[in-house]
Amino acid sequence: LSEINLTGSIAPDENKTVKIFPMVSGIAQDVHVQLGDVVSKGQTLAIMKSAEMAGFNKDFISAEADLRSAKRNFESTQDLYKSGLASQKDFEQAQSDYQKAEAESKRAGAVIGINKSNAQGYIIKSPISGFVIEKNLTDNTQVRADNSQNLFTIADLSDVYVLLNIYESDIASAQTGDPVKITTLSLTLYLPGCAVS
Repeated sequence: LSEINLTGSIAPDENKTVKIFPMVSGIAQDVHVQLGDVVSKGQTLAIMKSAEMAGFNKDFISAEADLRSAKRNFESTQDLYKSGLASQKDFEQAQSDYQKAEAESKRAGAVIGINKSNAQGYIIKSPISGFVIEKNLTDNTQVRADNSQNLFTIADLSDVYVLLNIYESDIASAQTGDPVKITTLSLTLYLPGCAVS
């Protein structure tokens, strides 16, 4: 049997890899992980101070207050309408205001739900369990929501691909099902970019 020595690289399964982009602008204050760290789903990767998040929180609090006020007004107008002391127009206006306030409250709540935050700031969490295979964030980094560069890449490395570089002249010698021996330069689990032979 002839043997061919090839070089290549280890690559994560793209279906088990997640790139994390910023949803808001801000300044990174507390980066919890390093390149190569193992993380769990839902684990905090970093916290950012964000004026946008402060605005979202203010909008949510304001929407909740407006909803309470609109609800009280609607219930009061409804009682007056039933007693014949308010016109149908007043009743319909109060009902419309209440429905608008309810919709705005739901919208503001959804924004807060998507952009998780606490007293420390905007929380960046890992959506899957895996390894940190890319990290583009350090403490005090200024982040913009329109930045095209991801902050982190998390990959589940339970299954990986070995991408081999084969010369055209050797293609005929390699057949599906041929045994393959892979040797890496490192024995650690974090192997992106390692050569194989």
